[in-house]
Amino acid sequence: MKIERTWFAADKTGFHMLHTLFQTSLQFPQIQRFDEHFVLDILVDDGHVRGVVAMNMMEGTLVQIRANAVVMATGGAGRVYRYNTNGGIVTGDGMGMALSHGVPLRDMEFVQYHPTGLPGSGILMTEGCRGEGGILVNKNGYRYLQDYGMGPETPLGEPKNKYMELGPRDKVSQAFWHEWRKGNTISTPRGDVVYLDLRHLGEKKLHERLPFICELAKAYVGVDPVKEPIPVRPTAHYTMGGIETDQNCETRIKGLFAVGECSSVGLHGANRLGSNSLAELVVFGRLAGEQATERAATAGNGNEAAIEAQAAGVEQRLKDLVNQDGGENWAKIRDEMGLAMEEGCGIYRYAGTDAENHRQAGRAAGTLQARAHHRHLPACSTPTCSTPLNWATV
Repeated sequence: MKIERTWFAADKTGFHMLHTLFQTSLQFPQIQRFDEHFVLDILVDDGHVRGVVAMNMMEGTLVQIRANAVVMATGGAGRVYRYNTNGGIVTGDGMGMALSHGVPLRDMEFVQYHPTGLPGSGILMTEGCRGEGGILVNKNGYRYLQDYGMGPETPLGEPKNKYMELGPRDKVSQAFWHEWRKGNTISTPRGDVVYLDLRHLGEKKLHERLPFICELAKAYVGVDPVKEPIPVRPTAHYTMGGIETDQNCETRIKGLFAVGECSSVGLHGANRLGSNSLAELVVFGRLAGEQATERAATAGNGNEAAIEAQAAGVEQRLKDLVNQDGGENWAKIRDEMGLAMEEGCGIYRYAGTDAENHRQAGRAAGTLQARAHHRHLPACSTPTCSTPLNWATV
């Protein structure tokens, strides 16, 4: 970067943000927390949001949380891809809730790939690795990015703006695709990879600047970055599109706001720079909260009977889902969907023969949707049911 434009805490920025937010929320007794609750649907009456219906995952009971303003901050939909950097619950269900109530989704075709995720798990090897001077090499040990408009090669360990490993995420990911087509990647049981080499940075710098990366590499691929290069591959990372909002983060349903990756405020376009999602949250997160407060204070009362009827409908749909005894396994459907998305809606979508892969992905989606109506959820205790419930309700 030519200028400093973001804040970070070693390579654990998200970790520290979450802990700080959690600890701060505990200081305000007026904040009522609903931990371990899974939102099933929003309640809407006459074009105005009236709250949500959620499941208490520890008790297996449903609860109505009434509110005249709701802020959706449910994240993206990265888990529809087989290889992704997202957590297990990032399945786009917040977007699905909004869409089911007539709120448009915008720019959903734009999905950002991150060039360095661990094979299999998809766990992110942060951009900070390359920012500190890490390099990407193919099976021959060659810094291949110089062949794709991101050179000439810079001195080892001296990253420069727009050069080599600090190129845009889409360009670096596309370079991997080309190397794979040329046969220059490394085949592994978890897919083809290239190497992220940090060894030249030295043990002291790695443990000071990238401690979490060292932990993750050892835990998930059995590699010590001090001694060995880390296998990486591009993985789906960020859903650029999302729930359509206006400049105040409000949707077409009065009182329903969306912010963060689940939203589409039009800030990033089809791609984004690393850490700009943090800048978005700082600005639009505050704006959404302020606007939601104003909207809640001015909203009138809703139709109680209509709201209760909606809540009863949510409960019935859940019962129907749990009692469904079809022959289709939800996990198999999910895995096939991830593969279809990877092959047909990946880094390139219309390059030569890949156009047919894209068409096949569309056909596969229709088939999987039909099969999903005959799925079977495994019997499990409530606290452990979040993953199948999450996927089944999408």
